[in-house]
Amino acid sequence: MMEHQDPYVYATFTAAVSYLVSARTRREAIQLAAFRLNESTLRLNQAQLVNDKGEKLTFTVDKVLSLDWTDADFSDFSDRFRVTGNVRMMFRIDTRNESKGSALFGSYKLRKALFDDRTAWTLPTTRDPAFVLVTSQSLEWNNIPIVYGYRLKGVEAKIS
Repeated sequence: MMEHQDPYVYATFTAAVSYLVSARTRREAIQLAAFRLNESTLRLNQAQLVNDKGEKLTFTVDKVLSLDWTDADFSDFSDRFRVTGNVRMMFRIDTRNESKGSALFGSYKLRKALFDDRTAWTLPTTRDPAFVLVTSQSLEWNNIPIVYGYRLKGVEAKIS
């Protein structure tokens, strides 16, 4: 049986986010958020996530699959709206450089803020960084080695 030669393991990261923008109307706020922060303006190369034990794992952002702004509500500030939406990204890890073995396929999330129980995420863009609040997030592994004949430093899975 041949081993799988692709050294990358992929995962889809999905997050519900909110973004504060200055605008006169809800529609203008959504349009402004879509203009400032979209698939072509986002310049995120890596993302560091942590598991329940606090172990960090750095993912390479392979592709921004979608970034959709769906609604806007008044915020606590007079001229600002909190625009909400969803972001989906394809992450990858080069397993040749990882030594975590089977722990690699656990549940990972963006780290919560030290001063608050919420997750703030700074996203680099073609202009200024965008600061978004993550309200929910998930990471789904796409090609776990048990599906393939795959050797991952300390983990061997074969199709039977």
